Amino acid sequence: FNAFRATTTATTSLVATSLQHNSEEAKEVTAITLQLGIVLGVLVLTILQLGGPAILATMGIQKASALYPTAWSYLSTRCWAAPAVLMVVVAEGAFRGYGDTKIPLFA
Repeated sequence: FNAFRATTTATTSLVATSLQHNSEEAKEVTAITLQLGIVLGVLVLTILQLGGPAILATMGIQKASALYPTAWSYLSTRCWAAPAVLMVVVAEGAFRGYGDTKIPLFA
């Protein structure tokens, strides 16, 4: 999920820039980026659930391998965290944009 850390930087920039204009615009930008984070998370979840076996095969773990059941179990469980992780990453960027860097520290 570290590939989506760029959403933190993008959200920070968008929120900080819109906050200079007015706080309502910053709230709207925050809401939109949080929605985008959730949508991306659900997309990642769907791709990993549907394409998991092919992804594992690309990584060299064939269905006949003894490692496959454990790898598939891990991947299929881990992918359910994607929506929450992406929402938290975007929220961290929003907090940074608002200039509040203490709240993400506690999360």
